[in-house]
Amino acid sequence: MWIFTKDGFYSAVEDRRDSGRVVVRTRSKDDVIRLAKILKVRAFRSSETADYPYRLYCSKTEWASYVTDVAEEIDYDNFKGAMEKRFNVDRMDQLHSVWEVMAGWWQQSYKTEEVQYEDEEDYSIAAVLRRMRR
Repeated sequence: MWIFTKDGFYSAVEDRRDSGRVVVRTRSKDDVIRLAKILKVRAFRSSETADYPYRLYCSKTEWASYVTDVAEEIDYDNFKGAMEKRFNVDRMDQLHSVWEVMAGWWQQSYKTEEVQYEDEEDYSIAAVLRRMRR
């Protein structure tokens, strides 16, 4: 799972050695420190040779609670705008790059296809994609 929050960018995967734990990985020391404080984890690992140099281990329950909390704390109507107030220009450039890549993919993949809405109340991404694939 990749997740961008007001606390940072994280990649969470199941711990290979313990299916009840999650390894939360990040490329930013500041991001892992913020998350460690929130989750009350005393230590994290770092490795200069890993794709994600900083790793924090927690239970799946702790991770699920964190994700739920950040979802319930959404207090902005524009994520990039909210992040601009919190992070530096370099971080904003990276967020815009991710947005542009995904917008380009969406336009390339789905822009020319006409979508017929059978149930006008179901506008979820999953429902739209299901209809597009028919």
